[in-house]
Amino acid sequence: FGREDGRQLDSLGGYTFGREDGRQLDSLGGYTFGREEDRQLDSLGGYTFGREDGRQLDSLGGYTFGREDGRQLDSLGGYTFGREDNRQ
Repeated sequence: FGREDGRQLDSLGGYTFGREDGRQLDSLGGYTFGREEDRQLDSLGGYTFGREDGRQLDSLGGYTFGREDGRQLDSLGGYTFGREDNRQ
């Protein structure tokens, strides 16, 4: 466990948990959970769940569920369900 160049590095079981350059990087079981540049990026099982640029982007099983620019876009099985421009 150490502090190096303003970073706090905690190593446990070969995993590294650290704070670096204002980011919180937690790695567990090969997955990385981090906050970077006001985005919250959580990766679990190869999927990424994040908030970026005011959008909420959730990816699960290759599908993306998101809210973007006031629209709600849900994609499931290649189909898209959305509310856009106050239309349903």
